[in-house]
Amino acid sequence: MNIQTVPLPQAPADPAAEVFATRGATRGANDFFRIESRSDGARALHTEGDGSLGFAPAALNWWSADWIMEPAADGDIHIRNRWLNTFVTIRDGRVTMSPTSNGHATRWRVYLPGDKDARVLWNRQTGQVLAESGGRLSLAKYSLTEPSSQWIVRKRLHSWPRGTKVQNGQAVRFEPRIVDRVVDLGNGQQAAAHLVVTPVIARTDHGGAYLYVSLNGTTVDASRTGRMWRDSRTDRGWFVESAETVINVRGRGIQLLERGDQVPNATGSVTSTVGKSTSLGLSADLGSLGMTDTKGWSFSRTLDGFKVRASGGGAIAGGDGAYASASLAMASSKEGGNGGLIPYDTWRDLVDSPQDGAGQFWSGFSGFFTGDAFQSYHMHGLVDQAKSGLPVLSHASFLIRAAAEQRMIIIEPTLTLKLRRVRSTGDTKFDSSYSGSSMTATVSDPMEIDLSLRTYDPKA
Repeated sequence: MNIQTVPLPQAPADPAAEVFATRGATRGANDFFRIESRSDGARALHTEGDGSLGFAPAALNWWSADWIMEPAADGDIHIRNRWLNTFVTIRDGRVTMSPTSNGHATRWRVYLPGDKDARVLWNRQTGQVLAESGGRLSLAKYSLTEPSSQWIVRKRLHSWPRGTKVQNGQAVRFEPRIVDRVVDLGNGQQAAAHLVVTPVIARTDHGGAYLYVSLNGTTVDASRTGRMWRDSRTDRGWFVESAETVINVRGRGIQLLERGDQVPNATGSVTSTVGKSTSLGLSADLGSLGMTDTKGWSFSRTLDGFKVRASGGGAIAGGDGAYASASLAMASSKEGGNGGLIPYDTWRDLVDSPQDGAGQFWSGFSGFFTGDAFQSYHMHGLVDQAKSGLPVLSHASFLIRAAAEQRMIIIEPTLTLKLRRVRSTGDTKFDSSYSGSSMTATVSDPMEIDLSLRTYDPKA
């Protein structure tokens, strides 16, 4: 009897593609990925329900939609499900799940086409790629450019690493999560954000949980060194014009209770309090968490030339959770040479004269005789917090009604900075026109919290 073996397909040697299994990915014990449709990011591979491979909208906190990329031979990987520990495979020409990773059918290679976000999943046994059409999974001929064969493979969030358990696992005060981000503004100037996130979570008597999230300690610097790249009478470099924070809490049955109560337009010494009258029948003694009988948190910060803007909050669109927002905006600038403060609403308020046209000409002309030959008037100085050390006042409390029915929630704090530069655009000694340009930078650091609270016991 002659037994002929069918050779395995050769992996495409495509110089335009990089291999995901050997580049740009870490595969530690807690590195999880979501595999989402390129055309519809809400649809993702998952094993929710009966454990078979599904392709449908999947909540961000489903473990069944999390995948682990495990190294295999020849640069391939196994794609293991986080929830069931089963593997994506090919059986009878269909994409399905396998309890083991034996055989070439469970081996995949993930290519990165020219589009940095897209991925192509190539199967070792069939030589085909995973595709989707009309909401159904299929196999297709290898292609880097076919949209139906392109996937978004996103690195999943890490769980909050540590916490201090209080009374029978009913409450946890987490250690602060500190994230430092640098924003390149060009010409050697860098803005910096120091994001500090501290959650407290406690179970209620009725199967829910109380969540408090604080960004106390968060600061913003328009200049990482505290010294601006340009800060002259004709060029105010880049400075912070406004800063907005949004605390998103994603999951089922989440309701915003209270946000920081700072008064709009307040400046100087500002106190923000959350939880003055919250009463939830907590089942743990939370005294060591700073929760008094009124369940309140409060902190104060001094704003120099900045004011509080109206805060917001409510349900996240689509019913995926709740959010609370707060923002600050520059309200004053320094009067040139006199040390006083003058109102600031738009960048034009930084310039000390509203003249244009003929007024610019005659001011420039007189400037020629006074030594101000190239600029007839200057700009007002910046308050210190516009350059560095701007504090953020943001904290909020939430009620999680279905804490016992879901595995985790996601806390996603986002800090958005609006940076401004104002400089002279005049090109003659009689021209004193100015222009303003802006840049927006966003810092976000989503993390997940295991609602069982078991993983946060420092004695475990």
